[in-house]
Amino acid sequence: HAEWEADRFHQSRALYSALLGACSCNGIAPCAPLSRREQLQVHANLGSSLMLLAREPDVPAGARADLLEGARYHWSIPLQVMPSEENLRYFHRLCAADAELARALADAMPLAAAAAAEGRTATVRSIERRDVSSISREDFVRSYASPRVPVVLTGVSTGSALPTLEDIVRVCGAQRVTLQRSTVGLGGRSEMGGPAPAAWAGMHRAPGTTTLAELHAELQRGGVADGWQLFDWALPRHCPEAAQMLFAQSWLPLQLLQGSELIGLPPDAEANGMRCVLAGGFPSLFLQPADTGCAPHIDAYGTHFWQLVLQGRKTWRVAPAGQAHLLAPHPPRLRTLNVSSLFDFDYEAHSQLRLLSVYEVDLGPGEVLFVPAGSPHQVLNRYSPDEGSPALVAALSANFIDETNVREAETELYLGAELGSAPDVACTHEHVRRAMLALHSVESAAPDDSLEDRGQERTCADSDDGATKASPSALSQSDFVK
Repeated sequence: HAEWEADRFHQSRALYSALLGACSCNGIAPCAPLSRREQLQVHANLGSSLMLLAREPDVPAGARADLLEGARYHWSIPLQVMPSEENLRYFHRLCAADAELARALADAMPLAAAAAAEGRTATVRSIERRDVSSISREDFVRSYASPRVPVVLTGVSTGSALPTLEDIVRVCGAQRVTLQRSTVGLGGRSEMGGPAPAAWAGMHRAPGTTTLAELHAELQRGGVADGWQLFDWALPRHCPEAAQMLFAQSWLPLQLLQGSELIGLPPDAEANGMRCVLAGGFPSLFLQPADTGCAPHIDAYGTHFWQLVLQGRKTWRVAPAGQAHLLAPHPPRLRTLNVSSLFDFDYEAHSQLRLLSVYEVDLGPGEVLFVPAGSPHQVLNRYSPDEGSPALVAALSANFIDETNVREAETELYLGAELGSAPDVACTHEHVRRAMLALHSVESAAPDDSLEDRGQERTCADSDDGATKASPSALSQSDFVK
């Protein structure tokens, strides 16, 4: 216990494992000389030790999967005895989600070696274009939303005028905005070299602010120094006048979501003085200089996403949601991608990218791209001089949850709420959980947590090179756990 309390998880893991083996206490059955409480405490602490060791950098894929599967098993022992203990349910569910993707990556490595020997590389295919008048809600669900396939929608302006960037600047120009900058260059890889930046989508915030009108004027004159840009600026939150204008709601998602069970939050939904995540966030505005981009990422909380280009061009690459494990995600919740580019594949660092099959499209003004939930993607902003417009790119976008991704969103929000320590996420989770129960008439939002005995923890090599220990502070929320 002293080693675990001191965050020395390699030592605590070795000692706890030796103790369970010596006392024949690796399963659910009571065993001497440990008391029942001591037995369950050891399993919980061993589970947390393995879970935190899996978060160390440079752990091989197979070893990380072994650690997470071992953690899941050891959390399951006290959970079987106390199934109503929410902390135990949370960590068991978290480890199960992480272990699934970690094992998928580990299983892909032999296939990647074979692909390398054969000289195979990733494949790139075009995203299908569909006129919005030719696709029904049923077709959209069957062909794209449910199977998680991206699609470009054209003709969205037929019968109604699309918004213009000038309209938005006219209404919101006085609002102050915080700019962001990406380390990703036009080639699609981090200009700093090495792995993808730790910041989400590779974006870093500027220390100061400017007004939307000043940013627009600067871009009109030829661009912002060093690639500073407006990234995902929530109109309902920062400029409700623009969000309430009819044009902001006259095209997708309504054209494909009519008759669906769209799950939304009131724009002003709050918890403990904090705005609930996803509330008041959409549509959001992107205003960027050409020749900029973002790092590969997955949109948060299991949400679908659409984007309408207003001006300029955007080159998108989207990987299938079912291949997210190939982008070397890192726990917890495996949403930090360690691959630096979907445009310039680094097969030497990540041989599994040879197995990847990505979609690509060059998105122009008036076109809408639908990106399914869980799909890794990367975007580069382009400029076509023959279009006669300044070298800027503008777009509107939104994330959304409906009946096709509500279960995935509920899981991601539950894990993201971190047992209530993130109240802004917890309040959105509760809203989505209730909506899911109403949609599917189920009694519980929790997945089928199979608690079968998986045997003893597998042997695996640990990496101590440059390891940084994760804090176990979240475990202190229960007297039992810590």
